[in-house]
Amino acid sequence: MWGHAMLLEWDTAASFAMQLFNESKWSRTLFAYLYVAFKSMADPNDASLVEMSQRCPKYQLKIGGKHLHIEKFAIRKCRSFLKNNNYLCLPGIELLYVWRYIRLMDVNCKKKLVEQIEAALEEIATVKPYYTDHPIDDWFLCNLLLAVIVADLGDVEHGLSLLRTALQSEDNIQVDHYYIAYAHFEIGVLYSKTQQYEQAKAHFRYAKDFSNKVKSYSLENRLLFRIHSALSSLPK
Repeated sequence: MWGHAMLLEWDTAASFAMQLFNESKWSRTLFAYLYVAFKSMADPNDASLVEMSQRCPKYQLKIGGKHLHIEKFAIRKCRSFLKNNNYLCLPGIELLYVWRYIRLMDVNCKKKLVEQIEAALEEIATVKPYYTDHPIDDWFLCNLLLAVIVADLGDVEHGLSLLRTALQSEDNIQVDHYYIAYAHFEIGVLYSKTQQYEQAKAHFRYAKDFSNKVKSYSLENRLLFRIHSALSSLPK
């Protein structure tokens, strides 16, 4: 499934997600969202997207009396899809980023991602009214994804510029506050690469303490591990 997603073979990736949804005993909620994300990249008007988004929360697991963080993320995304005219902004690319698969992708596929993200940014700027009531969130996500990819392709300065621009609007994010914490982490990574260690440390610490500002956000635990590792790797 992920191999096909990394090759941008979205329809095939969606087929495998559906197979896992039907046959796996682990997290049908997650596999339902993976199907929605991948299928919407291939065909955003497919009728099955609404049905699977509606079914997604019904299979939520509890382990030790607690819900899985990744399932909470999946449910939020499916609810957002249903609330906002059956639309999500580049959900397949977002998942490739969250699972850290972008860095493993072929250069040509990364360049295709850049084209898709730039096209999405053009839509955000020109489509009126926009598909959702929070276009700034989608704009921020696009800049975060684009920054990570162009930096991975070798243009670190462009990546830094994109993240600086995005972070100027962080107070305007309405729904997906996790974008902010992840953007601070990513700009810290790029500052580390350019040996600007004090700036890197400041952004890592901002991301680490971000839950104090918003209480909690999606995929927080996943990021905290990466922040700890990044801070430990900085020169003393």
